[in-house]
Amino acid sequence: MTMEWGSAGSFPERYEEIMVTAFFQAFAEDLVERLSLKPGERMLDVACGTGVVLRAARSQTPDLGRLVGLDLTPAMLAVAQDRVGDDAELVEGDAQQLPFADGEFDVVTCQQGIQFVPDKPAALAEMRRVAGGGGRVAIACWQGLDTQPGAAAMFEAGREIIPDVANVGLAPFSQDRDELAALVEAVGFDDVVTSDVTLDSHYDSAARLVEGFERGSPMALALATVDPDVVTRWRETAVASLQVHEGPDGVVLPMTTTLVTATAP
Repeated sequence: MTMEWGSAGSFPERYEEIMVTAFFQAFAEDLVERLSLKPGERMLDVACGTGVVLRAARSQTPDLGRLVGLDLTPAMLAVAQDRVGDDAELVEGDAQQLPFADGEFDVVTCQQGIQFVPDKPAALAEMRRVAGGGGRVAIACWQGLDTQPGAAAMFEAGREIIPDVANVGLAPFSQDRDELAALVEAVGFDDVVTSDVTLDSHYDSAARLVEGFERGSPMALALATVDPDVVTRWRETAVASLQVHEGPDGVVLPMTTTLVTATAP
């Protein structure tokens, strides 16, 4: 199934409301902190979504020289515009053909976007091009389901009930750690470093966790094609499987991402 982010109902709004709050914001803040941004630097975030990395960058380094977010989906950019405002430039465009000049940025980031790019080497080569002359890059991808207990429980619940949809939902966790590092190195980056970053996700309840994946993740696009009664059966099964993790603070479960940093020659 081809991913068309934001094409099912209010997917971008639910993504921002639930998923960004639960974990994307924490990972964005961690990624930006590791970059040690400097005043005056020019930064591009590829596949910016609703702008969470942009907000983290502006919050940590208010006097950046330039801050740009690029995304392929107008619906995501519309939500980003509401939240980022004038703090960043937002550009509709393709990661495989970045509409920027060679060396136009000092820092390029891509948080949880490269998994969905059809031609990953082309996108990575474009990041190297626009960050030329010693620019820094940071690319984050989720690791496999064995490091994502919340997502794993939902996909396990869906294997019998909605197997095709469950497979679509695996897309964010499909990029192999070592393969990503090898791709980054193969397009000519220097100083390639691979790190494993584990942080907790926080949901009010098991039901809220399932709602996040149902309405604010790639699964939302596929679930829109499924009989509502089948979706209800999957939802109830998934919630029940996750209720064992509920505690006084809701559901708190770890997630792990691969973070590859490098320097453009």
